[in-house]
Amino acid sequence: MRRAALRRLLPFVLSAGVGVASFSCGITIVPAPDQGGQVDAKARLVVKEANGIQVAVQSMAWRYDPYYLEDYFTPLLVFIRNKTDAPVSIAYDDFVMVDDKGNQFNAVGPQMVDRAVRRSGYGAGYGYPPPYYPPAMNAPFPPYGYEPYSYRYADVLMLGLQETKVVPHAQVRGFVYFQEATVEGRQLTVTVSLAGTSQEFHFTIQR
Repeated sequence: MRRAALRRLLPFVLSAGVGVASFSCGITIVPAPDQGGQVDAKARLVVKEANGIQVAVQSMAWRYDPYYLEDYFTPLLVFIRNKTDAPVSIAYDDFVMVDDKGNQFNAVGPQMVDRAVRRSGYGAGYGYPPPYYPPAMNAPFPPYGYEPYSYRYADVLMLGLQETKVVPHAQVRGFVYFQEATVEGRQLTVTVSLAGTSQEFHFTIQR
């Protein structure tokens, strides 16, 4: 029954166009086995349910712009289904990540992530000198192959999980952006606290 339920959930989680990717620095985050719930190691997905609230957490799912987001943050794709008859409130404070060294990493709202990436001075449209067009050149596109952030990197805002209320028998999904969490530890525990119930999701960092 658990495998059948996971197969039904997977197409929905992945229907946003999210695949399994790898960090450019060679770090991989995979679900820890034997943690309860439903674990799909291939999809890097963990699904758990408590008191009618189903939560799925998928690692290594970011393959959007900016491509270097994982250099500054640790994004996880989160799916929440409210099976109860009461609304469930979602706030970024409901998500906390801790590594095996005792370091805590908090969830950061998409707007703050957007501002941080804009100021990073790294990537397309940032850290480059102003475009230069030779006098005889009539280029229909920006030189160096880049465009301003606002045109290319709206994915951070559009795909981020929003603070909201999930009405009864409805579902939401989106990326939760944590402070960069893959520097020191080898194990990550993500705690999701909704409707008075906390669920833990365990992941391993592979280098």
